[in-house]
Amino acid sequence: NEEVVVLTTATLQKMAAAASANPFYLHVQLAVANWEGTTYTETALMKVNTQELEPSIAASGDQTVALEHPGLPLELKVTTSSSAPSCGTDMVVKWEYQVLTSAATTWRAAIYSDYVLAGNAGLTDLSGKPNVLRLPAGALKGSSIQRFRATATYNTSIALSQRPSVIFSVTVGMYPETVPVIEGPSSTATGCPFTLDASKSYDPLNPAGGLEGLTFLWSCGSDDKACSSL
Repeated sequence: NEEVVVLTTATLQKMAAAASANPFYLHVQLAVANWEGTTYTETALMKVNTQELEPSIAASGDQTVALEHPGLPLELKVTTSSSAPSCGTDMVVKWEYQVLTSAATTWRAAIYSDYVLAGNAGLTDLSGKPNVLRLPAGALKGSSIQRFRATATYNTSIALSQRPSVIFSVTVGMYPETVPVIEGPSSTATGCPFTLDASKSYDPLNPAGGLEGLTFLWSCGSDDKACSSL
């Protein structure tokens, strides 16, 4: 005589054990009688999966990414969806990373905090969003190949390797070399002092240009003899 009924997990499991198909269909009938004694009925049909439902996950963009050099930021995105709720449990997206070397190929958790790996100091996810992994410029080691795995799950107690996932492969190049530029005469006489100017040297990674961050060290030699000073 209640207006609400709860089908417990135990009841559903018994029905699933007796069912010959996955999923099976549960027929529910409701009879409501009014004050005159007249009864009205309604029937509902519910599909019941005998296995745990899984969310789906897909890459948003290319899964093979090339960073020209470590001075560039990295952002990876995934999209997730679910065909049905999993008992009200929120979906969780877990990010892991793997450096492809002969010595270490283990997947390691990439949580929303600082974490350090040999050769990768200060990797920090800046996104604050579960479906996005954003690493700052300079976070990844140059001349390396790394993989990032995003896994969608409801039940975090089961190994992530058994859950739907997407893997990104990221290749990181080397920093471009600073370009030294010398301007001055190509010939002179012993009685004529001259000036050499390196002010047009530049760092390709310095978007503002200029000489900030550059250090100059001059040396010279005459045939096989070095200058005393410059």
